[in-house]
Amino acid sequence: MTTATIDIITNESTDPAAVELMRWYFEQAAAGPDAMARVYAPEFRNVRADRDGNHVTIDRDGMLAFFAAMAAKPGAAPAGGPARLLSADISGDEAFVVMLRDKARMDGTAGTETVAYTFVFARRADRWYLLREITIHDHLPNRRH
Repeated sequence: MTTATIDIITNESTDPAAVELMRWYFEQAAAGPDAMARVYAPEFRNVRADRDGNHVTIDRDGMLAFFAAMAAKPGAAPAGGPARLLSADISGDEAFVVMLRDKARMDGTAGTETVAYTFVFARRADRWYLLREITIHDHLPNRRH
């Protein structure tokens, strides 16, 4: 599963080491589910919410299934614009990244939306693992969990 390289836009407050961590994350995502299995911590959770209060929590296995489905359908990965890192910081063995990215809408309607992301990483035994990915969308499919 390969996609085009994602441009990363930074500002003066972004930690260069955290920017490199995000480059690594995007490279792993482009490589597919086997690579992402090495990124996600066993306790990983992705919380997706929208402005209407709909939300869903996806565990590690659910996200790996998503990546597997994308890898099985060439061209199915949602296109997106550059990653705009608003804040990216590493403090000890923790990293936090707040990012905006324009992507295809999650609710299936035409057009794009600006998605807000917060990533929380932890370094364990000299490796980074993603613990949490929190995303805020305009609209998700109508369900609450």
